[in-house]
Amino acid sequence: IRPRGKQRDPKPYDNYFAEIDTEEKAYWLGFLLADGSVRHGVLTLELAEYDRRHVEKLRETLGIESEIRDLGYHKSCRLFVSSWGIVNDLAKQGCVYRKSYGHTHPEIREDLLRHMYRGCVDGDGSLFRKGTGTWAFTLTGHGPFVFRFQDWLIAQLGLSKTKPSRTGVAYTVRYSGNIQVPAIANLLYSSATVYLDRKYHAAVEAMQATT
Repeated sequence: IRPRGKQRDPKPYDNYFAEIDTEEKAYWLGFLLADGSVRHGVLTLELAEYDRRHVEKLRETLGIESEIRDLGYHKSCRLFVSSWGIVNDLAKQGCVYRKSYGHTHPEIREDLLRHMYRGCVDGDGSLFRKGTGTWAFTLTGHGPFVFRFQDWLIAQLGLSKTKPSRTGVAYTVRYSGNIQVPAIANLLYSSATVYLDRKYHAAVEAMQATT
């Protein structure tokens, strides 16, 4: 809710998340659920310097001119987006202040779920090949969200039900193998138009695994 007082003129990006009706919006909703933070009408995204291009992608998507700040001491970069419209609309989808202590699962169209989940995986997931050559996949997050994600994977791919591990308030679902993980990568990243570059490259490599 916007506080009373002097208000700036509305900007086109204020309503960007008012309706989640495209791949791009679903993706950024998922990514910000994982790595964004909101407080006092400001959306903040801070990533490692090597992921700076992804911060630039969000800035370009929203069409804003805000400067990306380099935080040399953290080897990271940060973008601030001042918009009560964005913050309030994200809150309706579960992206709230201190969301790491619990957030709801966004209710969006079924055909957009894979894009939202890809955003979450780009932020809080991993896709990598072990020293043995076996591919592994993880996603960490709030329990109810992780459980619904796993149920979705099972429904889409027929994967086995595994028990997510717990660390504090966070749960992690894991899969491994050169059949299951390439299938997950294909489901999430095939034909995608928005993604974190390094995760996409890992997904492409995983999709090429045949043994």
